[in-house]
Amino acid sequence: MAPVFQLYRFHDEQLVWWRLMSANGRGLARGPAGYPDAVGAQVGVQTVLAQLDRLETVLRLTPTYRWWWALHLDGTPVVESIGDKDRRVRCEHAAAKFVELAASAHVDPVPCTFRRMHGAARLVGGTVR
Repeated sequence: MAPVFQLYRFHDEQLVWWRLMSANGRGLARGPAGYPDAVGAQVGVQTVLAQLDRLETVLRLTPTYRWWWALHLDGTPVVESIGDKDRRVRCEHAAAKFVELAASAHVDPVPCTFRRMHGAARLVGGTVR
């Protein structure tokens, strides 16, 4: 499977978000803001793709001494890391990998819907919730 931009929403909100999924199904990066609908999220992805050569990598050391990255366009974050890294060099590599994979990834236009899970799943009336 090739890398793909996945659109998604949570069952309890209307905003649509995007993230880049790697060929092995792991999330690599996401948009920092939600959009009112799937078309808006697709436009957000296309805007990032059209500006890949202008994106500035910003690295940050977290309070737990791990590394996190974002890509900025004219000082505004347009892509952010999913998760953090234990070393700065791995963080830099992850940001570069996003740029490399994003250029050839397609956008799945159908948003997935996810249920937010806070803590362990609970069985309620025969249904796991």
